[in-house]
Order: sequence, then structure tokens, then C-alpha cells
Amino acid sequence: MSEEIKDETFDTTKLTEKDLEFNSEIMKEEVSFSGVSKSIGEILEVGEVPVSEVHIFMELIKRVRSKEKINNIFAELPPTFKRHILKQMGQIDEAAAFTANPTFCNFLAKELIQDIVGNTAFDSLISEYNKEMSTVNSDLKNGKTLVSAYNDVMRETMTTKYQEIADKLRADGDEETAVYYEKLIASYKDAYNLKKLKEAIEERPSLLNRAYKEIKHYEQYAFDFSMKFCMNVTPIKNAQGEEVEMPSIKTLDAVYNALMRSGVFTNEDTAKTLCVLIYLIYSDTDISNIHEYTLLYFIIDSLYVLDRASKVGDSIEETLENLGWFENTLEEMLVNKMADKKSKKKGKK
Repeated sequence: MSEEIKDETFDTTKLTEKDLEFNSEIMKEEVSFSGVSKSIGEILEVGEVPVSEVHIFMELIKRVRSKEKINNIFAELPPTFKRHILKQMGQIDEAAAFTANPTFCNFLAKELIQDIVGNTAFDSLISEYNKEMSTVNSDLKNGKTLVSAYNDVMRETMTTKYQEIADKLRADGDEETAVYYEKLIASYKDAYNLKKLKEAIEERPSLLNRAYKEIKHYEQYAFDFSMKFCMNVTPIKNAQGEEVEMPSIKTLDAVYNALMRSGVFTNEDTAKTLCVLIYLIYSDTDISNIHEYTLLYFIIDSLYVLDRASKVGDSIEETLENLGWFENTLEEMLVNKMADKKSKKKGKK
């Protein structure tokens, strides 16, 4: 990886026993065998996993729910799951990796289990709601999936509703809290219009070329992003100074898979270039700041839902428009690079 990138990766030595505790809200979600199998295939990127391994995993979920004390959750995972975690760590030897950092291995194991359960529950919810609401919800009748409809409801909340709250606070003399809400609105809007990303490319066109070249190190970027932003253990405070629980930021791998599965991008290099570019531009995000967290969360979320959403709805349409702009900008850069190479070859002759 280029030396210009700041080395601010997740410090695995600071993990504690508390970081190994499961999120009870996620783990109590009801999941089916078929749903878990599908999620495992997607998250582990291995297609089908042996049925025996899925059974072992389902039993492990039951043990976690029963509050059984499992000292080494990593060791309890089936082989395919362990290989996925070792790949995240950039390791091959299971024994060596665990000996070097057992807490980190168990932390990644816990996160993987929660990701699979959470993803399975989300898929199940979307599927059921799409079936049940398609006959009663006009938005769904008009081609929206529940994800698309939900995104537009979120858009209404994060813009119109929050502005109404800010206006009332300002009228009541609470300027500070009014500004707090307006900054959240700005973060949300900047996320969906990719403002910072577009400005960065316009100011430094070479940045796009750098991201394209760096896709050979994509896995390292994806790993560093996960460690910095997805395994977040940083307290975040709201306007009242109270600690709040924020939704988890999805991984770059989740974004890459959504871009490819949805068919929005058909070229793997395009999807990886965008993911690397996101890391390069947003690597200095302060996730202890609720406004910056909101910005990064919605950038990732807008891409993560693409394979679950229809192409109808204001939020989805804006995302697709911006991705079209990105793809065209990248293609234009590559065409120009090819033309420059040909020109240089002719010049030498």
C-alpha cells in the first residue's frame, strides 16, 4: 500500500473482554437454516458452505443465546469460517494467528457471527414485508421494494423533519442544538450526493488514478477500513452529551458485493476503485463525532442496499446517478491514459 496513507488502523492490542460481548439485540433475532445458509454464502464469499458447517453454526447461535460461557469462540467456528477470519487478518496459519492475538481472533469471530445473524434477519424482514405490503402500500405497488421505500422515509426524516426540529429549537432560542441538527442534515445530504468524493476528484484528478492503481491492494484497504470504522468501540455523544448507540458501518467488502450483485457495476475493477477511493478520501473520519459518523454511515449504507432495493425512489435514484457519474469519470480517465500511451509510443518512433 502507498506510504502516503496514514497508518491509523484499528489497534487490536486495546481490545478487552467487554469487546468480546455479543449484542443481545442482534443475537435474539429469529433466523432460519436456509436464511443463514444464504447469508453465510454472501458474507464469506464462498457460494455454498457444507450443510454440516451450517448445522454447527446454528448450534453455536443457540449456545450464544443461552448465555453459555464460551472461552474461545474462534475455536468453535467451522473451518470455512475460520479461513475467512484468517484472510481478514492476512494470516494462513490458524495456530500462529491465535497464539499471536487470541483476543483479536475471538473479536473477529464474534463480529462475523453477529454480521451473519443480522444480515439474515434483515433479509428475512425485507422479504416478508415486500410480500405482505405489496398489496396495501402504493409505493410498493409502483415498483419500490421496502428498502427503497424505507430509504425515502429516512430521507424525509433526515432532511425535512430534522429541519423542522432545528427551526423550532432556533425559535425557542436554542441555537446550539438547532445547529447540531442542521449539521446532521448536511452530513446526510453530503453522503448521498458524494460531495466530498466529487470535490476530491475535481481538486486532485490524480487521486482517481491512484485509487485505480491501488486496487491490487484492495484486500488491505478493505481490512483497514473494517478495523478503523466497522469494529467501532468509540463512544459517541448526542446534542445532550449522552452516549448513544449508532448503527454499525458496513464493510467495504459488503459495498463491493452489493455493487456487483446489483449489476450497477459489471466491472470488478470499477467497484474496487470506488471502494479504495472511499478509503483514501474518508480515512481521516472521526467516528467519535456524530456528524462525521453520520456522513460515513450513509455513504456506505446508500451503496450497501443496492442489491436489495429497486431502482425506484429518490434516494436510490440519486445514488445511481452519482455512481453513473463515477463510472463515466473513471472510464474517461482510462481512455485518456490509453491515448497518452499511444501518443508517447508514436513520439518515440
